[in-house]
Amino acid sequence: MRTILEAIDIALSHRIPFYAYCMPGCDGIAFGAQTDNGFTCGEGFKIVPFDISSNHGTKIIYKQLNASELLTECPEKGDSLLPGISEDSTSRSEYMQSIGLCIEELQAKKLDKVVLSKVITKTHNIQSWGKFFNKLCDSYPDAFKFIFYSEETGAWIGASPEILGSYDNSTFTTMALAGTRKCGTPGDWDNKDIREQEYVAHYIADTIRRTGIDFTMSDRFTKQAGGVEHLCNLFSLKCTLRQAQDLIEKLHPTPALAGLPKQKAIELIHKSERHDREYYGGYIGPFSSDEFHYFVNLRSMKFDSGDCRIFVGGGIVSDSVPESEWLETETKSKTLLTLLPNDKQSHRPANNLTT
Repeated sequence: MRTILEAIDIALSHRIPFYAYCMPGCDGIAFGAQTDNGFTCGEGFKIVPFDISSNHGTKIIYKQLNASELLTECPEKGDSLLPGISEDSTSRSEYMQSIGLCIEELQAKKLDKVVLSKVITKTHNIQSWGKFFNKLCDSYPDAFKFIFYSEETGAWIGASPEILGSYDNSTFTTMALAGTRKCGTPGDWDNKDIREQEYVAHYIADTIRRTGIDFTMSDRFTKQAGGVEHLCNLFSLKCTLRQAQDLIEKLHPTPALAGLPKQKAIELIHKSERHDREYYGGYIGPFSSDEFHYFVNLRSMKFDSGDCRIFVGGGIVSDSVPESEWLETETKSKTLLTLLPNDKQSHRPANNLTT
């Protein structure tokens, strides 16, 4: 374990492309690094942006070196600084105005759902991202914990509760995860959350059904994710690796991260959000020659040598209440905010933009 945590810090200090992750319910951390840009193999880590038509391309980091091999090749820390983060936090007024714009479009029946996100930019004094990642793994055992860096993507870390698609032993699994409330909230789920999650479940079921492959769908249940809980259905089917890869391409991004209809939702997101989502809302995860495990990049942040930018969002439907949506994003942001050191955790103020 210590070797991997040291390797994370060494890779970042030399700006070497790498990844580390811990699967849900597991204790072990996997690590891979690539020092030769021309190296390829059958094992690695895939990073896909939210909008595949954007300027951000898909990045694959191949497992050229394990942690011990990297430390042998680079025994000492470097002094390279990570690229800077330039964007300020989304102000409350800006976010509320964007929600209002989205609700107008929804009430005009132009779409059924849209997922609106915001960013929180903070300074940090984290000296070891390896130790921070270990703390993240201990704090969220049921999430997919990840950290990665490449020149193209920058450095990211997070704990995602949502699997986009997993393929192993000829079985493909995915989930419809949406609707949010604080853990332990008494009573039934409200209609807004149920409807929001049903959009996702119906979209996934329809997408699979169009392939002609039989599948099973679980009953809806409540899934805990840190300090919040969500509504969820699980889907499972038997298929080939090629069919599973095709399903991933068809599903991404699901209505849980974009909305419905998908393309109209993406267009409204670009219109409503000042920040660039980059790889937030995309998908990430390990693959080998005969399996993959791809998770949605959420409950995550991008970081540099002195700042970090937390991305967080929520689903908006026609009867959403703006104040409630703002509070939901504040609750979700605590997944990472509660782990940041307190002695230098100041917000980078928003520009107070209202357009």
